[in-house]
Amino acid sequence: MAYLGDFADGATVYGYFSTHEAAGGNVAPLSAFEAADVVVYKDGSATQLTVGITVTSPFDTETGFHSYSIDTTQTGYDAGSDYAVVLAPDETVDGATITAVLLDTFSIQNRYNTVTTGAISANAVSASALATDAVTEIAAGVLGATLDGTVSAHEATPTLEEALFEIKQQLQEGAASGTTVTVRAPDGTTSLMTLTLDDAANPTSITRTT
Repeated sequence: MAYLGDFADGATVYGYFSTHEAAGGNVAPLSAFEAADVVVYKDGSATQLTVGITVTSPFDTETGFHSYSIDTTQTGYDAGSDYAVVLAPDETVDGATITAVLLDTFSIQNRYNTVTTGAISANAVSASALATDAVTEIAAGVLGATLDGTVSAHEATPTLEEALFEIKQQLQEGAASGTTVTVRAPDGTTSLMTLTLDDAANPTSITRTT
């Protein structure tokens, strides 16, 4: 028996099980299992859910190996609940009658960490971005953005965009004359910032002056 996990509402749940002879080896039931041999119990209720269940017996032609699937779009499967999958066949296995065997358990959106619409809005992530592909939308918006070419005012804390632009231009467009370093715009001419070195020959520090 295993806990299969917490599934999204409407997902299909898949499970597998095997049947054995008294000596321990795999053995087929007297006749193949069918959908009516598997039932589901919800939240400890004794009411059986029998809809949405498909059984393949044997599975992949393997003797004594079987599979089932549960379509949770069917009536009775609801978010916020736990479910037990039980084998209760009318077939015998190795001559023995099986009354009820717990196969697996699962839940439907009963252990989710929920995020409210307000929290999403507060973090400036649009509902449409989440609905399509949040990772793609956010990456495109951040990594695909074009820097607007502005730098921060002298002695002011830069924005992330300003800081990236300042670093880029200092690495790519600049000229040094004595202790003065001029950082230029992408056109290679317009001055953006002026930096001052503490020594023209062997500088150990640099300070922005304009």
